[in-house]
Amino acid sequence: MKEREVLDHNHDGKMDDFYFYSNEVLQRQELDTNYDGSIDLWVFMKDGVYVERYERDTNHDGTADEIRDYGEAE
Repeated sequence: MKEREVLDHNHDGKMDDFYFYSNEVLQRQELDTNYDGSIDLWVFMKDGVYVERYERDTNHDGTADEIRDYGEAE
């Protein structure tokens, strides 16, 4: 059963794209978008295919400072 998948997008030997699954369904993706060794983008999924929310660390201090929710319209 798949629980996690890791990729090296820029082929430098360091993993920079992480996928987390529950019951074979994608729950979250974490990325190191500037390849500095630290996660700076967290993408939370709904039903494995819909982006529910993302959090981004734009100044690379380790804390998300940009958060976007894609909830249902009220």
